[in-house]
Amino acid sequence: MVPSCQLLPIQVSLPPAGATQPMGILPLHVDRDDVSRGQRERMRRLSLDLLSALVAHLDRADLFPLWMIFFPGCARSPYALSLMDKLSPSPSPSSTSSSADLLDFSCQSRLVSVVGAFVDKVGPFLRFVERPSASLGFTPLYQSLGESLLLAHDRLVDHVSVSFSSSSSLHHSDSAAVTGASRALASLVKNCPYRKLGFEPLKQVLRLSGTLLDKENPVLKIAGLNLHLNVMLAVAGDGGGGGGGREVLDPREGCSVYIRLSLPAEGVADNNVRYVSLQNLGHLASKSVGSLVAGGSVDDVTRMVGKNLRDADGAVVLHTLRLCKWLAKHDPSKRGNEEDAESSLQLTTSSTSSASPFMPLWNLLLRPRSFQSVEARSDPNLEALLCDVVSELGEAAFAALTQDQRALCVSYVLCRCHGDCASQVRSSAFRALGLLLAFRYEVDHTTCAFQVNETRFIIPFYGDNWYLVNIKAGPFQHLDISGLTFT
Repeated sequence: MVPSCQLLPIQVSLPPAGATQPMGILPLHVDRDDVSRGQRERMRRLSLDLLSALVAHLDRADLFPLWMIFFPGCARSPYALSLMDKLSPSPSPSSTSSSADLLDFSCQSRLVSVVGAFVDKVGPFLRFVERPSASLGFTPLYQSLGESLLLAHDRLVDHVSVSFSSSSSLHHSDSAAVTGASRALASLVKNCPYRKLGFEPLKQVLRLSGTLLDKENPVLKIAGLNLHLNVMLAVAGDGGGGGGGREVLDPREGCSVYIRLSLPAEGVADNNVRYVSLQNLGHLASKSVGSLVAGGSVDDVTRMVGKNLRDADGAVVLHTLRLCKWLAKHDPSKRGNEEDAESSLQLTTSSTSSASPFMPLWNLLLRPRSFQSVEARSDPNLEALLCDVVSELGEAAFAALTQDQRALCVSYVLCRCHGDCASQVRSSAFRALGLLLAFRYEVDHTTCAFQVNETRFIIPFYGDNWYLVNIKAGPFQHLDISGLTFT
């Protein structure tokens, strides 16, 4: 639809014989001499809305052949400009774009959003591209796409840099531009095969993330954290640096960034950066727990958790316990996690042994002071999360705890099984109790004690298992769980 129902002279430009043409797309030429600036901008916004709808509704296989519309620098493209040519403030010498071709701020924000959605959807196909080779007498299409992806990195990095470098304080629109462009760039980092394309683009993105993290504005810091995490995951996916990933970023150095930003900063009241840093550590653990273990960051994480559990902000405690849950879930000592941990990065011999590499953390977390700190907040979400941490402990980690620590875990989840607790707390507690009862142990002692009111109850062992299969039977038949306290 054109404003004021004005018809525009449009010519269909058929490609020359033998030219590569995306399926179902014909280049259009619009005579804009009689079109006002406002009409031109609206045409561009409507065109971006159309592309956004195509990205959302086309199948991945049908959408991928249209990559020439989105990515710059393809010599075989039938289009004079790609979408990303509209982003660069200084187009390449081969580009024919002028100041009239560049989009206004609103359209540029929409453009980077469309590009990010396109990369997200066709990401699996990008794994097959390669860097152009000078040894060939021609450039295959998949190598031409590789060259376009390298240029796309440059354009997005340039766009993010320009978006925040013009002024020290960001307006809301500037923040949206940085956030949108950094998300599109992060999506590109997530899906590109850097073993084939080379690791220089990753170094470029890492430098940009460092610049963003050095800013005081929390929006810029969070954008930098998003980019940094995707670089970390790309390096971890390189399998220990055989293709050069470790030259981009050392795992310990990368983890130290999140640990440092997870701690309170003097004079900073906004804790959103801390939340995202803790989330990044948890996401890194879920995708590449070996980055934490091989990087030697376990002790640093343990100290950070100890400080954050005493933080006045309950949301910081919440994110910290979520991190502990993810670390317990993806502990390399648990069955089924060993192969993932070893493939993510080359681990030390001690980290792949039967003992959990996170034992310093569990020894700090699973002690009375930590449980009492959570109880004092009277927050059911925190209580449920602590039960979740217990339920995610592996058998090797639980067996390596002291007798008092194991008794503390059992008695704590028993306390949360009665009807006075919130539903999410009871659900987490029963799940934890069921998993604890499934463990087998090699221990010298035969009993575990816990306190109910003033009576000390004993949980006997039956063989190598806790004799607590049915808490309504035997000595637990008349047990008043509501009065149970941990000691």
